[in-house]
Amino acid sequence: MNIDIIATQPSHVDFPYFRWWLHHNRQLFNKIILPIQRSAANIDLSSELKRVMSNDNILFIDQIPPRPDWRDACIHAALEQSSAEYVLFMEQDFLIKTAKFQEFLSTEKPSKDVIGFMEGSPTSRLHPAFLLVKQDLLKQTSMNFSACPVPPEADHFGYVSMDLKRLYPDWTTLENLGLSTPIDWEHLAGLTHNYTLLSRGEYVAFKRPRFIEYNNELLRLPVEQISIFLQNITESASLK
Repeated sequence: MNIDIIATQPSHVDFPYFRWWLHHNRQLFNKIILPIQRSAANIDLSSELKRVMSNDNILFIDQIPPRPDWRDACIHAALEQSSAEYVLFMEQDFLIKTAKFQEFLSTEKPSKDVIGFMEGSPTSRLHPAFLLVKQDLLKQTSMNFSACPVPPEADHFGYVSMDLKRLYPDWTTLENLGLSTPIDWEHLAGLTHNYTLLSRGEYVAFKRPRFIEYNNELLRLPVEQISIFLQNITESASLK
């Protein structure tokens, strides 16, 4: 497929699994575009992220033209740099786990122009953790990636999700393609918030057992760790 990946990168969190996966599958994609979302946290990993990913031809976007919604701003800045036939919106807590999923990404052309998954209600939004869209179709939407306040499409990409479903009723899900969770893929969710809670000394409650397990997996992963973030991973892995 002729695909560009777009994933908004918080400046204070590292996702070693995502970095490792991108490195080993870089040949599948045209551009990998990471707009950096600046946070109020007391650490900034952006320079280290650029260093450890320097061999993977990543396009980092540091200057994000302002918009009322931070994610809408990041996505628009990234799309200005995207020229592939398809764009794959991802979140770094979406884990691709099997060769079966890799084969799907390796096909010459996707079977549908909109492929994604829905979390929670079967009528909810197409989730931006993994959403593959043909660019020509995307440009026919409102291009409003800001948080939609109206259930069941609430949250970021809600408006675009409604538009895509209306414009392209033939959209499909990963499950309909035979890719099941948590076998072939897994959306962890909540990683950034959990790390933020940990840094404040607050209790990490959301998917706590899986969060601990994930961080233990990171410690065994053959990938360079960013030293100033490694303490967060180590602390998270040792939670009881």
